[in-house]
Amino acid sequence: MAEVVASQKRVVTGLRPTAPSPRLVDCDTIAEQALASALELCAKRMSLDNSKAAARVLCQGDSVVRMNCCAGIAKQMTESLALSYAGINAVYAPSCNGCPEGFCLADGVQNAPMVHLLVWAQHKTAAMDLRVAALDAALARAYRNTVGTNETPSLLRVGVLDDADLEHLFGNGHVSEWPFRLQAYLLAMNEPVDPLFIR
Repeated sequence: MAEVVASQKRVVTGLRPTAPSPRLVDCDTIAEQALASALELCAKRMSLDNSKAAARVLCQGDSVVRMNCCAGIAKQMTESLALSYAGINAVYAPSCNGCPEGFCLADGVQNAPMVHLLVWAQHKTAAMDLRVAALDAALARAYRNTVGTNETPSLLRVGVLDDADLEHLFGNGHVSEWPFRLQAYLLAMNEPVDPLFIR
């Protein structure tokens, strides 16, 4: 997701730590289930035989399957993050209708789905950085194992806004309106988003 700018200042920071925590052992299970359920959903929507057939079509470059995979994986990643951190107020993903061509395509890896999320949290934390990095690495492994490639692409991009960022954007009054104001702000910047989670 492109950077959100307020008064020419960057307020969204990508979470790209260098060393995921080894304690987050459940990330592989979450990633495998997310990819499997996304492929199963694709198979049902496209009247394919099963998730393996959906994976084959994904590898052939079908943009509809890739978009459906992105949506399914984004939902699972959102649930995982929201359950892990009580401080998350909302999670958004780019609207599929407003998603530019190639936006959900992982850099340098043919046909791999790229998931973008924008998280509004009370505070930006190193723990969340590590969680996102671990989920990203786990998604890459799940994708590699599912499609039978040797590549391990980065498939998860998460930007974080915290309360201080939104106060800078909208002032400290009417906090209950911040979710709607944020969506309107992003729409005005030609970045329409869909809410996946609002606490």
